[in-house]
Amino acid sequence: MRLLRFLMLKAVLKEGCFHPCCGIWAVDSLLTQISSTGTHIQGYADDIVILVRGKFPEVVADLMNERLKDVCSWCSGNGLSVNSLKTTILLFTRIRNLTSLSRVNMNGVRVENAGTAKFLGVSLDQRLTWNPHLDNVLHGAKWALLTSRRFIGSKWRLKPHMAM
Repeated sequence: MRLLRFLMLKAVLKEGCFHPCCGIWAVDSLLTQISSTGTHIQGYADDIVILVRGKFPEVVADLMNERLKDVCSWCSGNGLSVNSLKTTILLFTRIRNLTSLSRVNMNGVRVENAGTAKFLGVSLDQRLTWNPHLDNVLHGAKWALLTSRRFIGSKWRLKPHMAM
């Protein structure tokens, strides 16, 4: 049986870049409103993640469209907007071809399916493996190592092999 596990939508509020605590207070009513519909939602500062699950892709797409309408109407009522360029969908499933999720849109703009998404510093992929996260961490570590070796060798006149 083919099962659509989760659909994660990551939305970023566009206007009003503020302190994370202020963001939690401001978005709390949105989180309460969406949670009352039975959909799981989490927010931190200006990042919002909505999780929808179901067996049929059409139903999941319709649920996500309803939640997106709720988010957009709440934002317009509170003087905020959602950055549609940073809004992505990440689908956790084993189903390979899903065309019905192309129907998910926000304010007339189609929301793109992403292969990976980063939430609170952790990179997630469709199969929930650690590979994208480890690739990002290793890339950052290599960059830091090479930068520090260059800095030590040129500024302090230390040989890099002595510093390591």
